[in-house]
Amino acid sequence: WDLPYTLFAAFALRLTPYWMGKASIFKFPFGGLMRYLGGIPVDRSKSNNLVAASAEALLAADGPVQLIVPPEGTRSKTVYWKTGFYW
Repeated sequence: WDLPYTLFAAFALRLTPYWMGKASIFKFPFGGLMRYLGGIPVDRSKSNNLVAASAEALLAADGPVQLIVPPEGTRSKTVYWKTGFYW
């Protein structure tokens, strides 16, 4: 539910949100809508230095930027926290 709540808050505050999501949610039939809502597809099966590219984009941005980092999660019970945010 983090995406719908975040988009609702961004639109209520008149912000222009851009967000990253796994590439599979950008396929038909919702791909166009996801891109319209500011989505940027990420292919998680490849190592493409996404952190460095994101940092560079933030530095190059014209004007203020709101950085939103959603939690990395799973929908099933787990014993250990995921560590993708760390690496």
